[in-house]
Amino acid sequence: MANNQKQVIDSELVYKNETLGFSIYFPEEWKDKYIIEESDNHISVFAKQIYDTGQGGFLFTINRAIGEMITQKDMNMEPVPAKIIMQGNGYTYFYRLPTDINYPVNDEDLSKHYQEMSSQIEYALQGFSLLGDQRPKAVNDGFKVVGSSYFTAEIPDEWDIKPLEHLPVWNIYDGDNPVGMIQMLPYEAGENIRYTDDNAMREYLFDEEVFRKMNITLYGKFADESIMDKIKTSFYFAGGPFNVIDLESAANLYIAQGCKKVFGAIDSFEIENGKPVAVIVNVMEFIPDGPNDNNPNGFRIEDLKYTETYIIEHGVNVAALAPPNYNSYEMYYMPLLDENFVNNYDYKNLFFDFIVGNDGKLLVVLGHYIP
Repeated sequence: MANNQKQVIDSELVYKNETLGFSIYFPEEWKDKYIIEESDNHISVFAKQIYDTGQGGFLFTINRAIGEMITQKDMNMEPVPAKIIMQGNGYTYFYRLPTDINYPVNDEDLSKHYQEMSSQIEYALQGFSLLGDQRPKAVNDGFKVVGSSYFTAEIPDEWDIKPLEHLPVWNIYDGDNPVGMIQMLPYEAGENIRYTDDNAMREYLFDEEVFRKMNITLYGKFADESIMDKIKTSFYFAGGPFNVIDLESAANLYIAQGCKKVFGAIDSFEIENGKPVAVIVNVMEFIPDGPNDNNPNGFRIEDLKYTETYIIEHGVNVAALAPPNYNSYEMYYMPLLDENFVNNYDYKNLFFDFIVGNDGKLLVVLGHYIP
């Protein structure tokens, strides 16, 4: 797409940033109307007429992040939402809008001027293009840098990595052959760092500050210690938005602090003013098979024939099994346990783990898939 570019390009409308690897051809309507400030990993664009008065004028930023596996869904979950412009050369380029007013509201002319430019931002960004072919530099020879919202790492040049659509799992391929994966797992302290057998080699990495855990797996003949060590040492936790695995991690941390986990099914809710204030749970026990058991699914469920009531306060999230199949989580599907959940989610036919504080207040609910 193009934004009314002339056949003869007006150099005054072309902005190039060789450091960040992009250029933008601003629309003719913006000539002499914008100012750009450059930073390490982004630029900020201002309405010049307001900027020159010292009264703001900030319109948007263009940011660059390492990796082409960053998704728009990831961006939508950030505290300050952003929108992807383009991906290429190992990077994702995106823009952010201001979160507050950036023009003098008492000046009618400047307000109108800002609002006109603001309304044309997406139109202006149609002139964005990649510049050159500079990619993120790998430390290891024969390796390349890959990245998502959650990590960056180096993998061999001939390998590719592709994310699953609904969960934080990234499959690694050599051509069409699966050679391994990187997976985000619920955080638990004190787990193994490395595990190896004839079929796979696994490394577990931890970010203790935000209680996150990643698993790098290489399969069979691809389970080469040298390659694994290079992937591991290059691995960097890049942040990324809170997701359903983080909610599972929060549940594990509550349990480690002495809160209880109760398995069961939802019987009903106590409702006040149209909102659930407590959940009544049919308490059950999930019993995995022992050495002398042989249940078809490897477990049995015992109904303990009593109920417990747990208080619901604001902000109780559910790691809910996602409709329509209700057999797995989805990355950002964590509904609140509120009237919408009560009225719209098919909880009656499902099982849950309820994480409950010592004061009887519900903290987290985890959907528990039973085949």
